Amino acid sequence: MSTSSSNIKNIVESLADLLAQRNKRIAFAESATAGYLMSAFACCVHYEVLSGGIVCYDASIKTNLLGVDPKMIDANSAESTPVTEAITQGLRVLIPADYYIGITGLLKPGGSESPAKPVGTIYTCIIENTDKLSVKNLFEGTAEQIRDQCLEKTCMLLIEKLSMSTI
Repeated sequence: MSTSSSNIKNIVESLADLLAQRNKRIAFAESATAGYLMSAFACCVHYEVLSGGIVCYDASIKTNLLGVDPKMIDANSAESTPVTEAITQGLRVLIPADYYIGITGLLKPGGSESPAKPVGTIYTCIIENTDKLSVKNLFEGTAEQIRDQCLEKTCMLLIEKLSMSTI
């Protein structure tokens, strides 16, 4: 399940290159990954594609800064598709970018973990203009391995999206 750090770096660099070629910028609202994706883009050759982001590990940041309704968190848990979509939408108000990515999930035991939502469950939302892609993945391994798999999968989703785009 483990992805090598050089492979991850190559995938991030490939996405950053594509974004730079198209003069596009990216922003993140990261809960479970706690800024890991932002950090990866900050270290790229084309670091200028990173507009910024928010680490919203605590639910109060989701509600107070990103505008997520606390009732939504109560009804769905902080680690869910609706909340991930809401933090991604909230990010759009705060940071100018072309692609907005929100991530929630479970890297370790606890939180909203259940048989239906085991450790390794990661929710990702990518928004571009009016297009929205929400994905639920189940990764395996240590917290670091899950985080790495999330970064790789998120980059691959956006590379695929950019590759299908004509502009």
